[in-house]
Amino acid sequence: MLEIRNGYYGICEINCTFQKNEQPQIIKHEVAEEYIGCGLLITAVLGILKAPPGSYYRKMHPRKVPVERKGRIAPGYCLKADGTKIKDTELEALLLKLYSYNDPYDPRFYLKVLGSKKLSKYLYEQYGIIVNHKKLHKIRKRLGLVRRYEPRCTYPVRRSTEHRIRREGILWEADIKFIRTNLEGNIALLDIIDVYTREIVGSYIGKSCKNEDFISQVKKAILWQESIPKIMRTDNGSQFTVYKHQVVL
Repeated sequence: MLEIRNGYYGICEINCTFQKNEQPQIIKHEVAEEYIGCGLLITAVLGILKAPPGSYYRKMHPRKVPVERKGRIAPGYCLKADGTKIKDTELEALLLKLYSYNDPYDPRFYLKVLGSKKLSKYLYEQYGIIVNHKKLHKIRKRLGLVRRYEPRCTYPVRRSTEHRIRREGILWEADIKFIRTNLEGNIALLDIIDVYTREIVGSYIGKSCKNEDFISQVKKAILWQESIPKIMRTDNGSQFTVYKHQVVL
């Protein structure tokens, strides 16, 4: 039995007296809402009625269905440095044209190995197109121009610090990288770099790279730079550790 006693400030207290065998099995939330509407504390009323607070809040305050966020509508164009607009269809045609070069001796042939960030910078420098790398990646993915990324182990870079290079033409480094292409398969790219100036002094590309190719590129780099390096740093690849290579150097 519940009794409400009115005092000077209105409702003062609730006296709750339950008989042992007369405790209700189901407490209606409307009863609690009636007492709460009189100004009593929610926790006190729910405690007297022995009603779980969670069920009360779910009943009186049902959870709203979350609205699906659709995000910003794509504008369908990009801006150039001069303020003009270029449509996404024109940008897609430009990307397909850049990816259509199959001549390894054409510098634009290597644009297909660039990521979205570097390609976005290239488009700004060469064509003045301002496009975010995230949007560019979506366009490339829609056109099927994104390469398959394979996980690989990364190792810390360990460089020798015993050589102190103070000018160019002292220390050169050479390495071979294999690039996957759609038409030619895997091609070998050999680069020789000057450590001091970070300039590529020799480059070779072909279906394979043998020790003769490396030796010829070293000779061409020496003629082009008009200087002979004192140190040539490479890894332990078979193209660099053969006897012919050691005799030439």
